[in-house]
Amino acid sequence: MKFMRVLKILFATLLAAVTWNSNAQQLTVQPHIKLPDDTLTAGLLVRTLDVFLQALSDSSVPLQLVKFDEKAETELLCAELRNSMHGRPYLLNVAPINASQYIVQTAYMDATDNQPVIYAVFELLATRTRNSFVYSSPLLWNTRAWKMFKSSACIFHYADTLNMDAAKLHAEKVAEFDRMFDSSIKTTELFLDDNMVDFMKLVGIDYLAAYNGYSRSMFSIVADSRQLIVESSNTGSYIDFDLHELFHQRVENVLPVALLNKDMVCGAAYLYAGYKGMDWNEIVRTFKYRLTEKKPDWLALYMDAVNFAFSEKDYLIVTQFINALLIKRVMQERGIEAVKELMLTGDFRNHRHDFFRTIYKITGINEKTFNKDVNMLVKELK
Repeated sequence: MKFMRVLKILFATLLAAVTWNSNAQQLTVQPHIKLPDDTLTAGLLVRTLDVFLQALSDSSVPLQLVKFDEKAETELLCAELRNSMHGRPYLLNVAPINASQYIVQTAYMDATDNQPVIYAVFELLATRTRNSFVYSSPLLWNTRAWKMFKSSACIFHYADTLNMDAAKLHAEKVAEFDRMFDSSIKTTELFLDDNMVDFMKLVGIDYLAAYNGYSRSMFSIVADSRQLIVESSNTGSYIDFDLHELFHQRVENVLPVALLNKDMVCGAAYLYAGYKGMDWNEIVRTFKYRLTEKKPDWLALYMDAVNFAFSEKDYLIVTQFINALLIKRVMQERGIEAVKELMLTGDFRNHRHDFFRTIYKITGINEKTFNKDVNMLVKELK
C-alpha cells in the first residue's frame, strides 16, 4: 500500500509540472522519501544511484558501479530495462536490509495528455563499499533460500519442487547441442519460477510496460563461459521445456542472431530435437502421409512455406523439412562448419540469389535443379 501512496504523490507532481528539468534523466528524490539517517551515506547513495541510472539509460556506454561478483545477474536485469528507459527516474523507496545494504526502488514515469504513464518500476540491491555504493540485481538475494540441483553442466535453482528426470534430460540435451556447435559455454545456470509476476520480481522488476499482459517469458545472458537463464512457466510445473526451442536457444548462443536463417535452424531442430514431442521419424512419417503428389513442385512448396501438419494449430513447414534433409546430408559429408554456413544465410526470401549461390557452393544444388535434387533426397527417406 505504501508503494501505491508513493506513486499517487509522484503522479500529482508529474501532472502539476509545467516544464521538465533540462536533464530529463536526472534522478528525482521527493522530500517525503526516507533516506538513510546518516546524511553522508544518504548523499552518496543518491549520487551513485544517479550515476548508475545515467549509464543504464544510454545503451552506447557500459554500466557503471556494478557489483563485480554479480555482474551477469545485473546485466541480465539491465538488458531488459534499457528498452524501457523513458520519462524521468524517481526514487520510490530505500529499504535497509542490513548495515551495508539497501533495496532501492526506482520508477521511470512520464505524463502524456495530462495522464501519468509508468514505463518501469524496478529494484536494485545497493551495497556500501569504502567510499561508494555498487549496484546489483536482487536475484541472488531473492533466491538465497532456494534449493539447487546440478546435472552435467547445468545448475537448476528452484523454490519448492523440480522434475528431476526432466531436469536431467534438459542438461543432457544442453550438453549434446553445445558439443555439436562447439559452444564456449561451460556452465548453464537456470532460475525457475512458475508464474510471470514472481519471475519478474526475482530479477528486480516490479513492472515493465513491455511485458504488460505476458503469462510467461525467459531472460537470458551469456557472460564469459557461463549462461544465466531466468525462466517462468504458466503451468505451475518445472521443468516445462520444449526441446525444439532449446535447440534454437543453443544455436543462438553460438551464431549471430541477426544473420540466422530461422527456417534453416528450424530444419536442424526437426532433425535433432523433433517438434512438440514428435521425433524426426514421426515428422518423416507425417510428411510422407500428407504430401502425396506424384510430381510435386518442391521449389514452389519451399518458397511458399506450405504447412503439412495434421492440425492448423501446429506448424510443420515444407521449407524447414527440406532444410533438414539438406542439413542431414551436409553434416554427413562436410561437418558442422558447413551446417553453420547454411544457417547463416539470413532472410533467404529477400536475398534469393545470394541464398541459392550459397546452397550451390555447399550442396551442389541450384535453383534450376532444386526439384530434381530434392526429389532424390525425399526418395532416400526410409
